[in-house]
Amino acid sequence: MAASKAIRIFLHTLKEQYRLSENEVASLRTIHYPSEASITLINCLSQGIERLGSRIDELSRAAETDSVPIEEIKIEAATIQTFIEFLNGELCPIVRNSSIPQIPSEIVRPAERIASSLFPNCQIIINAVYEQNYYFTNLGERIDRMFQMIDCSDILETNHFKKDLFFLRLCLKPPCGVLNHCILGHELGHELYLKNQAIQQLSQLLHFSQDDLNRLTEQYLARFNSQAQASGSPIRIPLEQSSQYIQYYLKGTLLESAMRWVKEIYCDIVGVGIFGPAFICAQSILFLPFKNIDLCDEYYPPNRVRVQLAIKALERSDPGYGYRKYSKYDDLAETLIDPWKEFVTTHATEPDQEFFKVVFRSVYNIKDKIIESAKNALQGKYYKYSQIENEANLLKARILDGLPPNEYQRDKGEEFITANLQSILNAGWMAYLRDMQAFAALMPSVPEYEATTRFFGLLSKGIESGELQLAWNERTRRADQT
Repeated sequence: MAASKAIRIFLHTLKEQYRLSENEVASLRTIHYPSEASITLINCLSQGIERLGSRIDELSRAAETDSVPIEEIKIEAATIQTFIEFLNGELCPIVRNSSIPQIPSEIVRPAERIASSLFPNCQIIINAVYEQNYYFTNLGERIDRMFQMIDCSDILETNHFKKDLFFLRLCLKPPCGVLNHCILGHELGHELYLKNQAIQQLSQLLHFSQDDLNRLTEQYLARFNSQAQASGSPIRIPLEQSSQYIQYYLKGTLLESAMRWVKEIYCDIVGVGIFGPAFICAQSILFLPFKNIDLCDEYYPPNRVRVQLAIKALERSDPGYGYRKYSKYDDLAETLIDPWKEFVTTHATEPDQEFFKVVFRSVYNIKDKIIESAKNALQGKYYKYSQIENEANLLKARILDGLPPNEYQRDKGEEFITANLQSILNAGWMAYLRDMQAFAALMPSVPEYEATTRFFGLLSKGIESGELQLAWNERTRRADQT
């Protein structure tokens, strides 16, 4: 009887939690969203929470009549509570912050377009925060698991929910405005890394020299012995056995850290592939100022190395990334690449700590393989030099005329061509790094900071207009085919 009474109290509390969730989901329906993904998710949540309400009532009646074993009621009630906590703690805040007033609208369509080119039929929910950080993950898989857990998978199917539902968190006020959104390319790299199982391919290429392992083992063993003597510990393990164990342990931790470094570098190279030189500019702005660029840890390689390898990927001589093979590259490099190249130099600087020195050497030895793997993952969908030459330069001219860079015209009298995000951002970086004085001269009575704000606003307007036109062109093309 006591147990039954406790269950009734628990179910009453669960009902109260449910009502809060019901009200929260209902309030989400009153908000406007720029992405279809948010609307689809709200529909799924509304139907799911309605079904849970009925099920909680059934459990409450079963507890009153003792018609269902207490253990079964406890298990199902706990499962429902887990779902409600997930809904209240993660999903509802994410959806609420994806509303039109909460995110920069100009980035929604291009993020969806670029992601869809790599992950067909995916959707994206975007949040913006003031933290200078970008984050990207597949939220759809977790949502699918949670709906399966409460036996509501049919709701997802009815609403055509896409399991490739990505959650993107971006910086609302990055250092260089909309130009820094090139970091989206790195975040997409994380999903490509998983999709292509790059960890299996690249981990087999990592090797640690025996000399490095022996030296590191001796350092660890000496440290352990010193600590044991200082503490007066009576325990003594044979030296040879200790060395074998420590070296076995070190190989595992070195490999784990090296693969984390490989993943970050791989994602940087994907970013270079998607956005070209503009990614290196955005990456350098975020990574290099006001920081010790040679610091590293178990998760992230030194920022100097990351920028160096991103530049190396761009300067290869092979097709695609190989910007260096084009005769006009030097003029482009002078504006977009050389400032960062001069800052980080071309010399590979090893970390000070012996452990990270060994990690660095193993990763640096396969740098070309990492670049090739990331490039192959894009399957030719990378930003080519010809687009810089034919599009970005023409868009830059529009910017310097004070016009939104949403379209360009190769020759007078020809049809205007709609620009995409990548070309606009490359044009924007060229103008920002080389021609801001010329842009400010268009507004002689405006302070410098105000001219910069208007510059970023012009780029945002160009991106939004261009993406709307691209979407319209695609819709028209499909209509013509049918």
